[in-house]
Parts: sequence; C-alpha cells; structure tokens
Amino acid sequence: MENKPVVPKNRQKPFRFKCVECGECCSNPDTIVNLTYSDILRMQYELNYRLQDFLKIVGFYKFDHDPTPEELEKMVIPPILTTNGQAFLGLRKGAKGKCIFLSKKNKCKIYAARPSICRTFPFHFHSKPIETPKAGLDIKMDYAQKALEYCPGVGGDKPPIDPEYWMDIGKDAISNILKEVILIKKWNTAVETNKIQGLAENYLRIILNMVEETSGTSGQSRKKTKKKSYQAAIREKLKTKTTLKKK
Repeated sequence: MENKPVVPKNRQKPFRFKCVECGECCSNPDTIVNLTYSDILRMQYELNYRLQDFLKIVGFYKFDHDPTPEELEKMVIPPILTTNGQAFLGLRKGAKGKCIFLSKKNKCKIYAARPSICRTFPFHFHSKPIETPKAGLDIKMDYAQKALEYCPGVGGDKPPIDPEYWMDIGKDAISNILKEVILIKKWNTAVETNKIQGLAENYLRIILNMVEETSGTSGQSRKKTKKKSYQAAIREKLKTKTTLKKK
C-alpha cells in the first residue's frame, strides 16, 4: 500500500493561505493546466478570443506511455480521443515549462479569465461519485499536493482563509468538471463512430459554437446578450439529445 504524504503540522487545518506572488504554481514544468469547456468560454467572454486565438494557446497533451489508472485519476478530467490517441486539453507552456500567461513580474496576464485549476489553487476539491452532476454534492477540500510541495503561501503564519468563499470556488470547479465529463463522452463517441475528426480545431469549434449559436448576431446586439447566453448555451448543448455535428 502506498504511503500517504505527511502533512506538516503548520499546514493542517484550519487552512491558511495568502498568495506571495512567487510564480511557482505557474512555473512548474510538470503541471498541466487542464481546461474545461467552461474555461474556454470564460476566456472567450473575457478576452474576446476567437478560434484562431485558441489554437495558439491550447494544445492536446499526451503521456509518453499508456497512463496508469492512478495517473488518469490525478488528471481529474478524462482523456479526449484525438487522431493521435488519448490526450488532455491544456494551456500551452512557454520557456522552461512556464505558463505562457505568466508575466516577468509573476503576474497572471489573464487573471479575470484564468482557468478553474488556477482559481482553486492551492486547494484540491473532490467529490464522489463524479460520473453524474447532481445537487448537493458532498465536496471535500484539502491542500493540493503540489501546494504542500512548493507553495510558500500556505500554512505557517498566513491568515486563515474564508471557507465559504473557497467552497463556492470549489463547487463551481467541480460542477464544471462534471459537465466537461459529459461533453468528452459525447465527443469520444463521435470520434469513435467517425462522425467527427479528432482534431483540436474541431473540439474548440464545437465549444465556441455553444455561445455563437445562442448569442445575438453581432456588434452591440451580441454584446448585450452574450453574458446571459453564456450559461444558457451550456445548458442547451448538454441536453441528452445533443449531438456533435461533423465539421
């Protein structure tokens, strides 16, 4: 049986955290910033990104071996079928494995649009079962293992966190993951049955169409309706009868 890591006493409950802007969490070359479709839509909304913009900043990451069940569990989100096998959608990295959106002053260039995995750090939220979204999920919160390894902003004399604030962030992240699982299942089935080609461009186009199909036409009209349609489009696209059209 694998031994669980020992959590230092100064990093046990009550949870304490204050970001010291060291940039470590955004510089770890072994960390993949997984993206859900909700993250993509948030970035589209906040940054006004289009398909060609996303193709420059996201990519499909693959293991260099067949991933073990333990490795897949750590990824949280299931793999996406592509023309090159199973992969995970995530932000591209820059020099030495740093996030491409980390500034020289260790500031996030897209802070308002940052992905859920960044929003929840240094905490890890989990709930079971994760297969189906449901009301009243029993969500638990702990320090993320990577935070215990290198984050100087947790524990010690740092201020206690607001648990309600962080649990709201965690619930939102878990909800987005659960809905992402549904989309990935639909996508994988479509790829397996040759209804769509497993390309990053096709996957991103489907996600971006969630907003485009229910927003106003363009210009000011679209700007006024966009925020409301962000959630409405998600609900419409994730109905059981939803199918993925070949592009």
